[in-house]
Amino acid sequence: MASDESRAYSMVLEWWGLLPRPVRRRELGDFAMEFAYHSARVEGAELTYEESREVFEQGSVTAYTGDVRSLVSLTNQKAAFGWMTERLEERASLDEAFVLTLHRTLTYGTYSPTQLADGERPGTYKLSDYIVRETHDVGAAPDECPRLTRELLRDVDETLPGLTPRRAVTCAAFLHNELVTIHPFSEGTGRVARELANYVLLFGGHPPVSVFEDEVDAYYAALEAFDDTGDLEPFKRLLRHETVRSWEDRVR
Repeated sequence: MASDESRAYSMVLEWWGLLPRPVRRRELGDFAMEFAYHSARVEGAELTYEESREVFEQGSVTAYTGDVRSLVSLTNQKAAFGWMTERLEERASLDEAFVLTLHRTLTYGTYSPTQLADGERPGTYKLSDYIVRETHDVGAAPDECPRLTRELLRDVDETLPGLTPRRAVTCAAFLHNELVTIHPFSEGTGRVARELANYVLLFGGHPPVSVFEDEVDAYYAALEAFDDTGDLEPFKRLLRHETVRSWEDRVR
């Protein structure tokens, strides 16, 4: 991280830590649309920024002619972020029920007819192998996914009470990358991983981040670095960089 960006990152963390809770809630409300838009774009959704804003502000889009699944996915992102921030207020544990509910919320109405014919459903683990878009692997065997996911969540949940903002970056990076490596769902694993990473960041007093659509190559490269070597540092650098991009202009 360059020295200028390192200073900017420290300023963002300090600013976020001093925000009164009502102000932080308002900031999260504004952030939710940015995050949902970029997360959908990372997945290849054909949505404009203006259409995304309409969904968040009005609940619908006028004169929309794009892929309906992209619109449904964005609507789901809005619901999922709201649900997640409510769980944050409760300091909810990260467990299997949490993740399956989050997955169901994010992927409702987005499964393809082929996936549905194969028995795949929102809120359930995958039944077959699928190529992982992020790493070009197939992830864990379907019968191993429930156990591996539960073990990962248990390990992460045990760290949540003692997180500081900077330690939260390591924990969020670990959870995101390990979940993508397991790839427990036939649809939406990346979306779930990005939401969970933000939950961990917020739990640790760190602002949430967007993975910007123009950083998708760096995002996939960081995931592949972990997949190849187990090195978390490229993904941690990405999170710190995206923190600055997400929040630097809001610091005041």
